[in-house]
Parts: sequence; structure tokens; C-alpha cells
Amino acid sequence: MNICCGYSFSSSAETAVNEASKDIKAPKLIIYFSKVSFFKDVTALLKQKFPNSTIIGGTSCGEISKDGINDGLSLIAFGENIECKTMIMENISGAPITYIEKLKEFKKGFNTQNTIVFEMTDGLSNSEEKSIAVLNSVFEDDNIPIVGGSTADDLSFTRTFISYNGEIYSNVTIVTMLHNNNGKIRVYKENIYEPTEREFVVTKANPHERKIYELDGKPVIDVYANSLKISRNDIAKYFMSNPIGKIIGDETFISSFKKIEDDGSLSLYARIYQNSYVNILKPKDPMKVLTNTINKAKKEIPKISGSIVVNCIFRTLLFKNTNFTNKFTNKLQDLGEFAGITTYGEQLNNKHLNQTMVLICFE
Repeated sequence: MNICCGYSFSSSAETAVNEASKDIKAPKLIIYFSKVSFFKDVTALLKQKFPNSTIIGGTSCGEISKDGINDGLSLIAFGENIECKTMIMENISGAPITYIEKLKEFKKGFNTQNTIVFEMTDGLSNSEEKSIAVLNSVFEDDNIPIVGGSTADDLSFTRTFISYNGEIYSNVTIVTMLHNNNGKIRVYKENIYEPTEREFVVTKANPHERKIYELDGKPVIDVYANSLKISRNDIAKYFMSNPIGKIIGDETFISSFKKIEDDGSLSLYARIYQNSYVNILKPKDPMKVLTNTINKAKKEIPKISGSIVVNCIFRTLLFKNTNFTNKFTNKLQDLGEFAGITTYGEQLNNKHLNQTMVLICFE
């Protein structure tokens, strides 16, 4: 497949577009990730430069490239060997269920082999679970993976945007079916945490408000503090290093803690339902985990043409705090060309996740 990736860390939208797209010729599809401050300008400039291309984009909290994770522009362009089809689900904080019939029409006639649904959801909508549930109900029967991320901003949590062919949206999910005429598309989920010895049952929760009140019938704050042998007053310091995970079979799906609420609950960035089995997680060696992820991808697709990296903001912050960022992006170069976004959440099939990397590789 003819794939080209580009990036720029310029503060000028015009310079960033020119630098990131300098090697791109007549693309069929461009997917881009941009810092929020010049997203609207970048959107207009890309559409002006490539008027005949399908162009979708989202705001990010750190654009990922071979030279690190910085504020700017990162993009991936696909040539004629990709087939794509895009639609917008609007007002997702309301009732995205109304889009089920439209999505069924949308997928009709599209090749379901070597195909994914790539989606980006407004990261401030708190509606990822709603959108994912709708998408999964439509695409699950065809075994089409659903993968993507929640758009982000500059950590002000005030404005996130999504674009489609030059138009700017909020409170939406953009849905793109992608088919690779040249071969495989593979999706990989990576987290750098593992369960501790103790498993808990969520005995009181409000999933719609993304809150947990009790684990094993005890206040969640006490359980969390006792599990890590720390003071109640210090628990917020451990949210990044010790998130909570839903245990399903031999897989762990992470939800990040948001804050301690006045009602004694711990709020989250992804829902956890009452009666779920959960575990307080602990960190693993990120380089060993990344090496295993890349080795698995290269074994399944020996000739990777390009990749999309969807990386959670908590991972990006952790990497920066531990001086791991350059090691991370240097190792990603083993995959070849890639472009990436730092997100407020990650989506995979029927799950909305946090503190996770989702990797999409194209043969």
C-alpha cells in the first residue's frame, strides 16, 4: 500500500501543513491529528491543498512522530489502494442510537474483509460508551474491528474538535470504514500495567456518572489506600501509576481515575459497572511491553506499509515524566512509517478504555 506519513512541530499552521505534507502526492485519504490552537487553520489549509481528497482529523494533546511527542501536526496519507467511506454521528451526548439504521445503510456494499472502522469521538462529550455501543451493534456481526480514540485539547478540557472535508464539528463521532486492497489491517491493544494479587467486586457504582463508591462493600477510597498501603490523603498521587482494571478472561481493560469526589466516590474517565470484577493495577516495564507489541505486529505483517498510533494522555504524561518519550517513538520506528495522536480515551470494539495504546498496522 502507498502510505506516507508526515509531521511538523511548527507554531505556524501554514508551515506545519507544508512541512507535514511535502512528500504527499494526490492522496485518496488523509487522517491528521493537530494541536487545538491551530486546528481550524490546518483544516482549511489541508482542504485547500488537497481538494479532491477525503480528509478527516481530530484535535490531540501531543502529536506523535518519529521525532517524539510534541504540539504540532501529524498525518498519514493513503494512496489508491485504500477504500474508504465516512459519515458523521452528531449530538452523541443525546441519542446516537438513532444512527443505527443510517449506519446499516452506510456499510451496505462495502468490502468487509481486511476492513476496520476507524472512529474519532469528541473527548469532552463523555459519550464514548454510547457511540461505541451503537457502532458495535452494527459492525459486530461482520467481524469488523472498531478502533479509534477520543479527541483531546491542551489539557484545558474546554474545546475538542473533529473535522471532515474542511468542516469542523463538536459533540460528534466520525466513522470511517477503511479497506486495504493490498492485504491485512491488524489492530493491537497495549497496556503497561498488570493486575496485583487482590481482585475486588464493584458493589456500588454510578456508571453513567463514571463513579465508583464501594469495592467489596467498603468505601472505594479506603480499599484503594489499603491495597497500596498508602495514606488516604495521598491516593491521588497514585492514580497514574495504579489505575483500575476490568478483568475479562485473561485481558485487562483500564479505566483511569479522575478525582476524589465530595460524595466519597472516585470518578473515572471510562465507565465501570456495578458487579464488575476489577483489580488495582501496577506498572510493567514499558520497553519490554512495547517490544513484544512490535514483534507481534511484525510477525503477523512482515511488510507494514504504515501505522496509526493512538496513545492515551496518561501514557504520554508518564513517558514525559520518566524520560521515556524518545525511547518510545524511536522503538516505534521499527514499524516503519507512522503517525499518532494523544487521546483522552481509546476505543476498541465494544470497549472505551484509558491508559492504553491502540496500534493499527496496514500491510
